[in-house]
Amino acid sequence: MNTQRQIFLIVVLLFISVAGCAAYTAIDLPIRAERQADFFEAESIERGALLYANNCRTCHGIRGEGGVGLTLNKAAFRNQEPLALSQNQDLIRRTLICGRAGTLMPAWLDSNGGSLTANQIEHLVRLLTAPLEGETFDANGNPTNHGWLAAVEFAHNLNHESSASVTGDTLPLIAAAHGIGANDVEGAILIAELNGLTYAVDGSGNFYLPYSGDDEALMLNPAADNIATGLLPGQTLRLPEGAAYRVSAGDTLGSIAERHGITPSQIRSLNPLLLSIVGDIADDTPLTGERKLLLPDGTMYTAQAGDTLVSIAEAHDIPVLALAEDNELAEDAAIAEGTELALRDGTGYIVQFGDTVLSIASAHGLSESTVRSLNELGAGEEVSTEVWIALPPINAYVVAGADLAQVASGFGNVTAASLGEANGLAAD
Repeated sequence: MNTQRQIFLIVVLLFISVAGCAAYTAIDLPIRAERQADFFEAESIERGALLYANNCRTCHGIRGEGGVGLTLNKAAFRNQEPLALSQNQDLIRRTLICGRAGTLMPAWLDSNGGSLTANQIEHLVRLLTAPLEGETFDANGNPTNHGWLAAVEFAHNLNHESSASVTGDTLPLIAAAHGIGANDVEGAILIAELNGLTYAVDGSGNFYLPYSGDDEALMLNPAADNIATGLLPGQTLRLPEGAAYRVSAGDTLGSIAERHGITPSQIRSLNPLLLSIVGDIADDTPLTGERKLLLPDGTMYTAQAGDTLVSIAEAHDIPVLALAEDNELAEDAAIAEGTELALRDGTGYIVQFGDTVLSIASAHGLSESTVRSLNELGAGEEVSTEVWIALPPINAYVVAGADLAQVASGFGNVTAASLGEANGLAAD
């Protein structure tokens, strides 16, 4: 009897234990699952923050505020409405996997040539779509979340450990900018030999100036003339006869002259066609770097497929309103292919990518010979978008370095002031 009672008691206790465990599991498992999901989400966002700081901050800013790249820390991405959240995550995921054609955004998935795994991309997706958190603010007092705070902290730590290689002129760059040689390496060799510089070309065809000494102090000494160390800012070079100069946007006659050890008047005397196009400009007037052709007075333009009043005005460097008024059109009028538009006397044409002398002449109702004659183009010579100016013999081209603003421009989260502070230099 005692044995039967013991067995019965054991069964009852076992039943109670099993029932208790089942009840505990039924009650606690959803809570623990929710906590585990929250932990996983928070951990994933923090990993996304580290990945962002390592891979994205230079273009999109340390806070996602944008820079070279688009703004990523924005309300639209934080929308937690299920359909909007799903669409945003799909958009970001596809962009990271495949990149964006026609932009600087590359594909990041490792199987597409990038450096991130699919799981790492998911961490970034979660960071960019994480909602704001109550009572969480950034250094500027703006609402944010712990993911972006972590991204900023990681970025600051990485900035202190990062370095930038500061470069300026190289002989291949100088050769390319002056049309020297059949290619930049051949041009670099011509400049090096003209200036008595020791040079080398490696097995891949890359040109460089080797350091041939064993004294590192000499390598940094501008007065040292017995070794080849690369170019130093302020160093002067002779350029081969016949060198020209490719104008960049922002150049002025004064800056070009100073860089080449000549005077603006020498540039003017050798480039009358340029002056007839840009006019009687001051030495410090910025040039656009756009190739512009002269057109005869009374020229008509025939609209091409895809043309708009705005695109036609921009291509001829005239105000849209002026073009519309001259042709009795509304400023927002649609332009059909084949429409003829009158151009004011003195109007020129800015060469577009893919243009030829024939296509420009045909669109303006002119003969090729007329366009060539007005713009001093030889028989068979084609046009390009580049502006080249003739130079006198150059005996003192001044090698340029890079200032802090130019170095900082390559990073989305760095300024000349912050670089100067980190390196004990003045921002200017």
